[in-house]
Parts: sequence; structure tokens; C-alpha cells
Amino acid sequence: MLPSKFLTDSFRHRHGKIINIRHLYQVVKSINEWYQERSLTGMVSSAEILSGGILRLQVSEAEVNDINFRFLDRRTGEPTIGKTQLDTILRQLTTKKGQVYNRAQEGMLKEYSLWELWRMLQ
Repeated sequence: MLPSKFLTDSFRHRHGKIINIRHLYQVVKSINEWYQERSLTGMVSSAEILSGGILRLQVSEAEVNDINFRFLDRRTGEPTIGKTQLDTILRQLTTKKGQVYNRAQEGMLKEYSLWELWRMLQ
């Protein structure tokens, strides 16, 4: 999901030069902020220097694998039978199966008094 242009631009002025730890920290921070600003679940999970001076950044994203819903009683918090059709709820979601999990969807789900079960893969 992270655009390759974003990474290219982050290292544009350092190509062929030694990258100091401060610049690397700023790049990692900007990548993590890119995800946060979009309410997406992703982050730099590792940075490794390979032979030949190649820097490898691993970015992990939480991908939606399946979407299941369970209606909860507002008073007790116990599972109950819902009145809203699941197709109606699914039409409201912008995050679909196979996409990076979008935390902004959680607010919409709470409006429907739902407990979402998102199984995510990294």
C-alpha cells in the first residue's frame, strides 16, 4: 500500500551516500506517520544493512483476511440478534477483504452497535 515514490523521495538526496542513523530514524518515522495519518495499520518492522551498503526496510501491514460481525446488546454487552442487514453494513465499509486494515472504520461499526471481528494477517 505504501507508494514506492514515497520511499524513493525519502532517500532521494542520500542515494549513493552514507546514511546516518538520524536520517534513517527520520525516514522510519515518516513512514510510520504516513500510515497513522491515513488510519491504516502498518509500520516499519525492521531495518537491516546488507552487504554492498544496501539498506532493507521491512514494512508490515495488517491485511483484512475476513470480516465477521456480531451484534451486541447495548445494555448488557451480550451477543444478540441484530436488526440491520449485514449487506447494509458491508456497503458502508470502505475497507474490503485483502486491503490494509483501516482503523477509521471502527467508529462507523460502533454506530451500528456491532462488535467487529477482523482477522488480520501481516
